[in-house]
Amino acid sequence: MNDLSSLSIDVLNLSFLYGFLIVIFFVFKIKMSLIEHLIILFSLALPFFLNDVLFSVSYHPDQTMYLAAAQNLRSSLEFDPFSSVGLGGGLLGLIPIPYIDSVRSLSLANRFLMILFILYLIHKKYVFGHSRLFILLYPSVLLYSSMGLRDGLIIILMVAGALSFLNKNFLIGILILIPLSILKIQNLVVILPFCFFHYMVGKRISYFGHILFFASALLISSGVLLFRTEIFEVMNLVRIAMWTDNGGDISEIQELVTWGELVSQIIPSLLNFFFTPKLGQITNSFQAIQSLENMVIFIFGGFFIHHLWSFNKRKTIFWISFLFAFAVMYGLTVANAGTLSRYKHVGILVFVVLAFYDIFGKKIGGEPRVNR
Repeated sequence: MNDLSSLSIDVLNLSFLYGFLIVIFFVFKIKMSLIEHLIILFSLALPFFLNDVLFSVSYHPDQTMYLAAAQNLRSSLEFDPFSSVGLGGGLLGLIPIPYIDSVRSLSLANRFLMILFILYLIHKKYVFGHSRLFILLYPSVLLYSSMGLRDGLIIILMVAGALSFLNKNFLIGILILIPLSILKIQNLVVILPFCFFHYMVGKRISYFGHILFFASALLISSGVLLFRTEIFEVMNLVRIAMWTDNGGDISEIQELVTWGELVSQIIPSLLNFFFTPKLGQITNSFQAIQSLENMVIFIFGGFFIHHLWSFNKRKTIFWISFLFAFAVMYGLTVANAGTLSRYKHVGILVFVVLAFYDIFGKKIGGEPRVNR
């Protein structure tokens, strides 16, 4: 199919999605300002200005694999739910968009899905104030959810699953998080323990809760001491696999054999996560924008954390611990600067939404949940 006919099809897709959005605005009467409505509407058209305009589709070649999986689902009702590409592309293929015949079509479906999720969060008052502005304007979220990638699905599953846990819907939370075991198991490994132990940082902890906490801590500590060698072997295998998978040279990675070596790598991995691409790593205008975004996010992140800290220190520490665990995992294992920037926005967005809701949010129909 030539470029002109493909563009015409995607203009039709965009028109259909705009009509869908207008119906949603009127039916659900979502309370948003005029500026917020305009941000939503304009952001839906972003896929027209990215692939093969700002950069080549080949810059993120996995988009073509997700496109093939989505098209396969639509043409033959078949997809592989046990592979990351098959599940990710299959889920995007279910989005109610008339045609998916190009990476741009898939990108429109992905952006539309993220917009629907944002509208749901706003309507249910899961995001508000700073977190509401952040999820609407975070450049990396606008960028990666406007391409044919799985990142938007990962964000939605992590946020929706964790919110279910915060609202004591444990079974629903588990069911929502299960697809992460296929799409991005590393993220599941980080988010799930924090979901399970979240209630322990609350204001009221039962006697049984204290016993469970200390028993779990003792069990984990004993396991770490008894199986130290095996733990480091697995850790190094995972690090090497992820490092080489994301473009790194195996000779550049140092195997960890002691706890001291592991601790010594934590600070560099945090700096690597939050500030990559660094000034010396910039090779194009796209990376220059990402580097500038890092500095802006760092400044506003300090403001956000100070705001959270002033209301609830324990929960702020809890969610910072989640962000640091996420950062250390990827900072230790990802070599490619562009890939690390792509993974980073997921953890940062999940942190902002969950931390703000947990500390400032309201239960549906309830009172503000602010505990000092």
